[in-house]
Amino acid sequence: MESAAPLPVEDLPDVEGDVESVFAEMEAQRAFFDAALKRVPVENVTNLASYALHIRGEDRSLEDRLTTFCLAYSVGELRLELIPHRWSRSTRWSRRTTEDLITAWMRWVAWEDWGSVVVSLEKMEKGRDDTSIEALPIQYWATAIHSLAKKEQDTARRYFERAMEVSSQFGFPSNPPICWTYAVSFLPS
Repeated sequence: MESAAPLPVEDLPDVEGDVESVFAEMEAQRAFFDAALKRVPVENVTNLASYALHIRGEDRSLEDRLTTFCLAYSVGELRLELIPHRWSRSTRWSRRTTEDLITAWMRWVAWEDWGSVVVSLEKMEKGRDDTSIEALPIQYWATAIHSLAKKEQDTARRYFERAMEVSSQFGFPSNPPICWTYAVSFLPS
């Protein structure tokens, strides 16, 4: 029986960060969901989040900044310096909208800035030219964040779950930020 030829290095996925850090973040995120569903005590969450935060590498992307922001927030720290001061300038609708939703969510968490959520939704609708399946979870995610800002918790949960379901099935880049914002949005106080 012949063995398959190994993949060339350039064909392997680019995984940033070390393995220990990635697993620590995954464990913390799972604990966030468990705490939101009241399956584990909040102390478990803070211990896992503190450890993940401690071993994190530098923040290279907006998604990295979001992860650090979420981990810090879960242990009672508000890292305002991680919130972008400008809206996205990306030309691709899905990327621009993802960046705008991350920014709006962070601003809403930090300052209950309802205006950021509204601006993000208006920008999303104005420049919408994406008819791909990737647009669907992003629209669900936007509705979830909008519902959170309006204090409609049940509606927000439903839309977060729809967004996660679709984005995870297809492995869209929006999936990790959707998961982080969902998990942290429902952490017990």
